Order: sequence, then C-alpha cells, then structure tokens
Amino acid sequence: AHRESAEQLMRFKQCYAEFRALLGANHDFLEDLTDVEQKLLHVEPVDPAFIKRKVVRLIASVHRMGASLNAISRDRYSALPGRLDAIGAVLQTRLAEAPTGREGSPELVLRLDQLGANGVASVGGKMAHLGEVRNNVGLPTPDGFAVTAEACRILFRENGIDDLVEKEYQGFSCAGRSDDLSERIRRRVLAAVVPAPLQAAIADAYADLCRRAGGPVRVAVRSSAPGEDGEMSFAGQFATVLDVAEPDLLRAYLEVLASLHAPGAVHYRTAMCALTDTATMAVGFVVMVDAATAGVAYSHDPSRADSREVLVQAVPGLGSSLVDGSVPAESLRVSAHDTAPTVRREGGAGEPCLTDVEAVELARLVLVLEAHFGCPQDVEWALDRQ
Repeated sequence: AHRESAEQLMRFKQCYAEFRALLGANHDFLEDLTDVEQKLLHVEPVDPAFIKRKVVRLIASVHRMGASLNAISRDRYSALPGRLDAIGAVLQTRLAEAPTGREGSPELVLRLDQLGANGVASVGGKMAHLGEVRNNVGLPTPDGFAVTAEACRILFRENGIDDLVEKEYQGFSCAGRSDDLSERIRRRVLAAVVPAPLQAAIADAYADLCRRAGGPVRVAVRSSAPGEDGEMSFAGQFATVLDVAEPDLLRAYLEVLASLHAPGAVHYRTAMCALTDTATMAVGFVVMVDAATAGVAYSHDPSRADSREVLVQAVPGLGSSLVDGSVPAESLRVSAHDTAPTVRREGGAGEPCLTDVEAVELARLVLVLEAHFGCPQDVEWALDRQ
C-alpha cells in the first residue's frame, strides 16, 4: 500500500509538472498570437519575416501543449501530434507562397488570385475579402488586381503629399471648413506624378488581366483602404470610378486616392481623432460585370433582428443605381434556411429583377459567406447577361 501511495504521489507530481508546462505553453501561444493580431490590426504592412518567426513559435507552443496533454492523459490523444504536424506543414507551405517582393522591394500590385483575408494590411479589407471569397471560399467573383497601400505611401512620399497632409491637418478641428482643406489636398493628389515603377506595374497587371479575360476589359477602380471596413469605418465615403478603359487607369487611380481627403472623410477622420493614421489607400481594379441586374443581399434582414430570412435588394443594370436611389429597388425575402425555400417580393418597378430560382441560389451563396466568415454578411452582387 505504501509503494502504491508513493507511485500515486509520483504520478500526481508528474501530472502537476506537465499541467504547469501546458499552461506555460498556452501562455506563450496566446502572447505570440496577440502580437500577430496587433500587427494585423495596424495599417502598416507586416514584415513577412516577423510572421514566419511567430508561426514557428506558435506551432512549437501547440506541440508542447499536445505533449503535456498526452503525458497527463496517458496518450489518450495519440493521434494529435500527427495532426499538428500536418497543420504545421500547411502553414509552412502557405508562408513559403506568401509574396515578399522581388529582391526585398515592396509589392506594388497583387493579382486577385494572390489575395486572401490575411492581406488586409496590404490591400485593404475590400480587396482582401474579395480574394478570400474567390480563392478560399470558391464563389464566383470578377477578376482583378489590387494596387497596394505601400504603393500609395510611395506615391505620397515622392510627391510631398505626406508633408502637405501633416501641415494641413495641424490645428484643424471639426469646427473647421472641411471643404477648403479637402480641396487643397485633393488638388495636390490629382496633380501627382505616378512613379515610373508603379506606372509599369499597373500597366503590366492590366495587360495580364486582359490576357486572362481574352481581350481588352473595362474595370471598376475602387477604394480599399486598410481601415475602410474595420472598427473605424469610412464605408461609402471614398470614390469608385466605373467603366474605366486603359488610357484612364492612372487618372482613375489618382481620383480614388484623392477621395481619402473628400470633405466627408476629412470631417469623419477629425471627429475620430485619426487625422493622418488612416491616410493611406489600396485600390482595387476589378473587371466590370455586364450586369443584367445587381444589388445587395443581407444574410440577416438588418431591420428584423429575429428574422431568419435572407434579404435581397435588386435593381436592373448596375448596382450603383441602388446606391444613389435613382431606381426603385425590388426587395425579396428568401427563407433560404427552409427545406423548401419561399420568396416574398416587395416594391420594385416593372418586371422582376430575379426569378425565384435565382433569388434562392443567391441567398444560398450569401449563407455560405456567412458560415465562412462567422458573422452576418451584406454582399454586393451582380447577375451578368450570360
């Protein structure tokens, strides 16, 4: 009995030591994960070497937790080390594929097939999530490319716009005339000289996009500021330029950059005490869809918190007419969670924008996005003529 008691005491001490080791590894894991999350929350580009170091540490911490858990449980989770190795191998492969720039130079342009949700700091939330939808969810999106936030920083620095912005915002308050400040900065941005390497990168990306499309394309040039869809949302305050042909790419690019300092954005930035923190912009160049109908869809009806219906708003042609209110929208409420979905229609003018079958399919795709991102979604969509 004495020997059995001694063995139990030894076992208890071993388990206690392993449990302390598990807690220590968990603490290290959470600290490293917090460091990564804090980096990604900032608008500055994240050093890929930093991410790689942190991932190695994170993997090591999880392995230590797994080893301690198996020591405590007498190998109850014997398959765990193999699964961790497999996950670690996937992470290492993804890191090896991540763009790091040629010969240490910053990436100026990235194709949509290079983007995912982890690219918010580089290409902003709009383009990062469009890439995520295309590449990791597998839903249909128009093709395109993004000019990075770093390209904007280079352009602003080389044209003296950073210094101008800092000077103009000094002492400015919500009581000031945002129109006057906006006009001075916007005029300077619109007159900026796009650096030759950036001009070449945009031209090459557009030519590559045309090759993939099988011929010349027109694009929508869209704001994708790193902070645009985050906690400080500038949504709807920045410019979109539609139907842009090759000769006008640089002009449209500068127009979107200039909208960083549109009057509404100046006022909002001042009110949020972020005068220059958010003054950078990634820009998306996305192939125009020849839309038969377009609109917005909400995975949960925002006006009815207890509703399980998907709300679809649709207008004929481009979705911009829904935004500016020039065309009355048709509203369709789809019970997409039901085994036999139904569609209820309200408003609109003329012929229905979508058939019931199309509305149900669209609602299904919106719910796929909600499941992937883990929260309710509002989605811009278009149905082309094919």
